Formats: sequence, C-alpha cells, structure tokens
Amino acid sequence: MTIDGKRRKVSAPTKAEALKRAKELKSLPNRIGGLPARPTVAQWLDYWRTEVLPGTVKPTTEDSYASIIKSYLKPEIGHHKLDELTPAHVQQMLSALKRETKTHRALSPNTRRIALAVLRRSLKVAKSWRLVAENVATDVDGVRLESAEGRSLSPQEAGLVLAEIERSDALTCALLTLLLTTGMRKGEALGLRWDDFNWAERSVRVRRTLSRRPKMDGELTLYLAESPKNASSNRVVELVPVALEPLKRWKAEQKKHKAQRLLAAAPGDDIVPWGAGFPDDLVFTGRGRGERHGERGQCLDLSRPNDLLSTITKKLGLGTWTPHELRHTAASLMLGDDVALHTVSKVLGHSSSAITSKVYGHLVSGEKRKAANALEGVLISNRPIAAAAGS
Repeated sequence: MTIDGKRRKVSAPTKAEALKRAKELKSLPNRIGGLPARPTVAQWLDYWRTEVLPGTVKPTTEDSYASIIKSYLKPEIGHHKLDELTPAHVQQMLSALKRETKTHRALSPNTRRIALAVLRRSLKVAKSWRLVAENVATDVDGVRLESAEGRSLSPQEAGLVLAEIERSDALTCALLTLLLTTGMRKGEALGLRWDDFNWAERSVRVRRTLSRRPKMDGELTLYLAESPKNASSNRVVELVPVALEPLKRWKAEQKKHKAQRLLAAAPGDDIVPWGAGFPDDLVFTGRGRGERHGERGQCLDLSRPNDLLSTITKKLGLGTWTPHELRHTAASLMLGDDVALHTVSKVLGHSSSAITSKVYGHLVSGEKRKAANALEGVLISNRPIAAAAGS
C-alpha cells in the first residue's frame, strides 16, 4: 500500500486483518504539533515525556521514566519509525537489556519490567491519538520477577548492631537507631523535620522524602519531595525509647553546631544559610567533614546512611549491609514476634498488605500452621461425640 507517497508493507495473519490494518494506517493523522508526520520511537518518547506525562505521575516517577527512556528505550528501539515498531522489536529490546553492553550493565528483571511498562504507557497514548494502530508492547510477555525475599539480620546480629550503633557518635546513633526500630526508608528519614515529631505522643509523621533528580547537565541533584512514595507512606510512626533518646541527644548537639557556626564567623563573612536550599530544621544534617559527609547544616547525601551502617557492620565482621536491609530486618523481627501482617504493612508504609505478604510471606509460615491447628481444634471440639466414635 502507499501512504504519504511511500510504499508501506502491512502484515497480518489473514487478508481481512491486513486490509483492516491498512485502512487504519491510512486514517492516521499526518501531524501533531511538535512532531514530524512519521516520528521515530525516540521522537515520540521525548514528546510524550515532556508534553503528556508531566502532572500525571509524581515528580520522582517522572524522573525515573525519563532515565529509563534515555538510558534504555531510546538506545535500543529509538531509531525505528513509531508506526513500524513491532512486538519482535520490543522482545529484542528486552533480550538486549539482559546483557551487559558498552552503554549499560545487565539489567535486573525489575528494571526490565519497568522499561516495558514505560513503553506500554507511552504507546497507549500513541494508539489513542491514532499515531499507531496497535500498542505492540502489550503483545509481548511481561518480565517474570524472582522472589522479592530480602536479606535481614538475625535477632542476635541485630542486637549486636544496635549495641555498636549506641556506641557511635550522636548523628550516627540517632539515624541508624531510627531506621532499625521503625523500618523507615532512608529517604524518608533524611526528609524529616523537627516539627514532624510529637514528643508527647512519642511518634513522628512521615510526610516527605529526600530524592535525587537529574539536572539539565545530566548530573543528579537532591531535592525534597513533599509526598512520600505512595499514599500509605504518609503515616504516623510510633517511636520506642531506644530511638527517642538518641534523637534528643542529636537535637541538642545540632543546636550547639548552629551556635558554634555563628560564633566562628568573622564580621562581614558571607555565611551560607543553615540548610543551604533546604528547610533549616532538617533533622539529619552534616557536621562539616566534607561533601560526602555533608557540610555543616546541610542535608546528608543519600549515600551517607549506607556509609555509616557499613562501617559498623564491617567492624562487627558481618560484612556490608544497607539501610534497606535494616528495613527488612525490622519487618522480620516484628513478624517473628507475632505482629500481624497488616500492622507491619502499615508501619512500613506499604501501599497494601499484599506487598508485605509478597516480600515477607515466607516469615509467617508459623502463623499458617497456627491457624490450621486452631481451625482443627474448633472443628474437633464441636464435633458430635457419636460422629467421633464412629470415625
């Protein structure tokens, strides 16, 4: 067939379907503002990312999609004409992302799943705008994920780590104890402000998170997202005394840092404001030991909790552990002490108990046995004696 003066090949299982597809292609609009008549996949993804996506997802999600498009989708399939993209092209892309290349490492199943989801979402809009006849990404099988089971410290290891944390400086002790005793995400902890705490109720409100986003030059910069990962992440977290006392000590030390900083300044010095572009009441701020550790009064980099924790676990001979594994540890310890799954889900800020069950379901097998035994007990205790004798 001929479209826009060019010969186009149309394939389909039957002649009738081929004719139908040819008719659909002929009816596609010639041009959308800002796009050529027949855009490439790369041109469409850029247009969709800048003109369609903003406002439909959170800024952090938008940044994640932009990175996926730039790093994986455009290099692999961006050169194809949008209306010539096929399921085979998409499948080849997913296969290529499994392998390490000069431009990217071998991607995890979850990253490949997200890449496919971003492509599907963009092509859904392209189809609704009649730029393509079909969303070919939906004809490709999804990426199978392995078990989401995470590593966690044993109760004995967690006790050793807590004891070592308590021997650390005030900042390290306050931050890591909070992570271990609440299962909070590190970005949530680094986004806390002092007015988020209710000391009388011994609780803290999680309402924002520290994240990274790319700047125009491609480098990453830190920013505070005023809403956490999902609606359930905006939550009140109960605090235990073992976490409260280190926080109070750190607050007092931070207050001294502020006073010392002003006293050390010479008359006329141009003092960088406390917080330097962030709120001046952030809980966890640097102590002036270099950029990676955080300049005095400025927010900590997202890598800093990892550094602090790994220093402690290596000292104990446990190897390298991450703040996210402290989150797994908190969940494991709660479930191991018979805390209900739905309660653990609320503490962690999961969007649903199904996510908690998927990640930590292997830890509640004892609860399943307890439930089975309880059911058997109820049935047997209420079974008629005659029926029991004849069995």
